[in-house]
Amino acid sequence: MGITETRDELIALLQAGEVTINFQKMDETEREFVATLKEGVMPALTSAQDSNAEKKKSSDQIVVWVPASLGWRTVKLDRINSISA
Repeated sequence: MGITETRDELIALLQAGEVTINFQKMDETEREFVATLKEGVMPALTSAQDSNAEKKKSSDQIVVWVPASLGWRTVKLDRINSISA
């Protein structure tokens, strides 16, 4: 399991547009969603969300916007099976 892209490469892809992320949830089921970090698509972060995202910058997690569910999601990088832009 895991992807070959680095965290920074994944963030760059997400900032450029929508990315399909396939990952394994903690209960071992597989999930897939389309996510982004592109300005103009995602809403502005509140100060609490921005603080939380800042804390996760150095971690093994990434916080992404999922337009289909209109919500923020956190994905552990080592649980990502594949990504496609």
